[in-house]
Amino acid sequence: MKKFVRPSLLLVIVTLFVLSGCGPSKPANEAPKITNTSPASPASVEVGKQLSFSAVATDPNNDTLAYKWTTTKGTFNSTTGTDVIWTAPNTVGSAQVTVTVSDGKLETKYTWTVNVIAESNTILITENIALDTTWKAGKTYIVNDITLNAHLTIEPGTIIKFKENCGLTVDTAGSITAVGTSALPIIFTSIRDDAHGGDTNKDGSNSKPAVADWRFIDLYNSRFSTFTHCQFYYGGSGYRDSVLTVNLAKATIDNCTFAFNKGTVNGALDLAGALQDTIVTNNKFYQNIIPLVINAQINIDNSNVFKDPNNPAVTNTKNGIFLYNGDYYMRKSLSWQETEVPFVITNDLNIDSGFTLSLSPGVVVKFQEGFSLTVEGSLKAKGTASQPIVFTSYRDDRLTDTNGDGTVTKPNASDWQRISLDNSPLASNEFEYCQFLYGGKLSGIDSVLRVYFTDAILNNCTFAYSNGSEYGALYLGNANKMTINSCTFYGNEIPLVINTLVDVAPGNKFFNPNNTAIKNTKNGIFVSSDSYTFDKAVNWTETAVPYVIPNYMDIDTTGKITLGTGAIIKFMIDAGFSYSGSNLVNYSSAKFTAYSDDTLGGDTNADGSSSGYASYWDGIYNYNSGIYANWSNIYFAANK
Repeated sequence: MKKFVRPSLLLVIVTLFVLSGCGPSKPANEAPKITNTSPASPASVEVGKQLSFSAVATDPNNDTLAYKWTTTKGTFNSTTGTDVIWTAPNTVGSAQVTVTVSDGKLETKYTWTVNVIAESNTILITENIALDTTWKAGKTYIVNDITLNAHLTIEPGTIIKFKENCGLTVDTAGSITAVGTSALPIIFTSIRDDAHGGDTNKDGSNSKPAVADWRFIDLYNSRFSTFTHCQFYYGGSGYRDSVLTVNLAKATIDNCTFAFNKGTVNGALDLAGALQDTIVTNNKFYQNIIPLVINAQINIDNSNVFKDPNNPAVTNTKNGIFLYNGDYYMRKSLSWQETEVPFVITNDLNIDSGFTLSLSPGVVVKFQEGFSLTVEGSLKAKGTASQPIVFTSYRDDRLTDTNGDGTVTKPNASDWQRISLDNSPLASNEFEYCQFLYGGKLSGIDSVLRVYFTDAILNNCTFAYSNGSEYGALYLGNANKMTINSCTFYGNEIPLVINTLVDVAPGNKFFNPNNTAIKNTKNGIFVSSDSYTFDKAVNWTETAVPYVIPNYMDIDTTGKITLGTGAIIKFMIDAGFSYSGSNLVNYSSAKFTAYSDDTLGGDTNADGSSSGYASYWDGIYNYNSGIYANWSNIYFAANK
């Protein structure tokens, strides 16, 4: 057994001395630790697209860390920092992205594998657009409900599909340039539409596109936009029920197609709030309810088509151009040329002073119930014998069934009010080969055309089936000097009311040329009851119907009436003439009788068979001689 040997005391003391002379030992340096990375690896990105990378590291020794990024392909926006953006190469394949974190002595690495794939043809748009953007040709964009506050360029051949009840609002700073071609149109349609861009919603044939699948593109107080060779399908679920709305904005819409949209009130294309100089040309509208709504600041030429070009029988439910406007004042000179469908006036419309509305031959203007057109500027309506311009009721199905009710409703007298020329410039209003039908709804004046303290050219116009029970279908009681030439009146109560400045030339017709039995209820030319003095020369050479004098009238020394041979002048009770003896021309070839006398000029007062009676009217007084005329062609006068 070995004996235990105690260490020497000296050795112990030395060891203690050495240990007591040294401080605590420093920990060994450790490498940084990467605690968080993004995205997950492996990642995928389309060729040429960008991908964000992030790495977060800590250091056990609290050393300052540096980040360095490297890649086998592609480029970075920066090679330092915790976050970088990497742009993929333009070729398909695999790439590695590596971040190296160093504390100056030791480093740690993390490597992602990125699969660079071919660019997808379907792109989902879910966020508002605040930067100028281009949607590429050949791509299909699936759009949620978004707002555009930048400029969006859409290339030819692009397809844009909207999810259910979604739309695109173009705000103040926004605008769209969507310029397609005839071969490569730009399509705006429903996500259910497999005919354009394929089965985007991946449901096979389980769903079909329908009217109002999506909302609209709403240009609201935005910058100028252009749509050329664009097609708009299956929209109109929004509160305005249109597929494209231009409101407090300006746009050009050319060679576009609007089909299978709603447009119950505001039309498939809604330009009711559009600014002046908005252009709508060469477009096609079919299978919408209302195709197009405009305001009183927009020109419409004859280039738009309101039927399916491949099936002309397919049109729109209410096939017309509907005129809406907040203040209903036309403050721009306009030309309406469209003849395929009518223009529809949906509220009282005013042509403001200084502006002119020109209508081309063949244009039809229909008025909804009770509405009118007031002209303080000028109205030029010059049709032709083969292409008359027609002003008529909304219920009148001529040209097309505009109210979309088939044969349920028929037009009637007084369906709409009138056209009123109010203090417009002299010689500024022209009507040639125009037809005025079914107007005269009583609102002060029950005429279909009123000329008020101005004049007009009236040649070869027709006034038919209008009211005029008091003021006549054509009211010229306040007109300036003017002439009625070759006009036709039938189916009215009173056909014509004139004053002492209006010439009535021979050749007017007071019957339906196609059915001479259809005349007017009170078939005569009535002088306004506000007329008392003839102070200008006037020609009453029309002899087809009698002239009716309502009160006592004076032919002034500055005035003169030239009567046509065979003219009949009828006087209401107590009415008469006073003249000088020389200013009633050709009186011997005329006849002067009572309003009630049916033996001359027919039943003008429409009371059935009757004749005049003695002392019915006053007589014809010669104020030069101071005696009443005693001519043989005076009948039933009190003084003869």
